This record gives sequence, structure tokens and C-alpha cells, in this order.
Amino acid sequence: MARRKELTFINLLKNTNAYKKYLKNEKENISEDEIKEALRVETLTQKEITKRNLSKYMDYSNKIKDKSVNNFLKFIKKRLNL
Repeated sequence: MARRKELTFINLLKNTNAYKKYLKNEKENISEDEIKEALRVETLTQKEITKRNLSKYMDYSNKIKDKSVNNFLKFIKKRLNL
């Protein structure tokens, strides 16, 4: 059963420009800054922190069984070469 923490973070992610563009199939227009905003990391954050946050979000999306968010996160992983 999903906890409130997972739902809160996934809802924050769903409200980002990156996710909204992804849903509109505007993937090529998603900037790296928008991706980092979606993962709640600063622009100059080290790659390891970005990977850690991506992993947390993937775990959360799996726990709440949100396939759309999971696919978005896989796209991010590929886009950032993580």
C-alpha cells in the first residue's frame, strides 16, 4: 500500500513542466534543467545525487503502481545517460 510520502512526491513530479511536456509528447523540448527540477535537484548538482533522486522516484512510482510516471522516469534515465 502506498504511503503519503510517495504520493506527495509523485504528485509534485506530475506538476512539473518536464512531466507535462512528456505527456504532450514534447520530449525533445524538455531541458536538462526541467528534468532536474522534476527530480528536485539543483542545476549544478552532482550526477550521483541526481541518480539517487531518480532511484527514489522510481521506487515511489513502483510502490504506487503509476506506470505513466515510471515510463517518464525511464525516459529521464536514458536522456541523462544515468
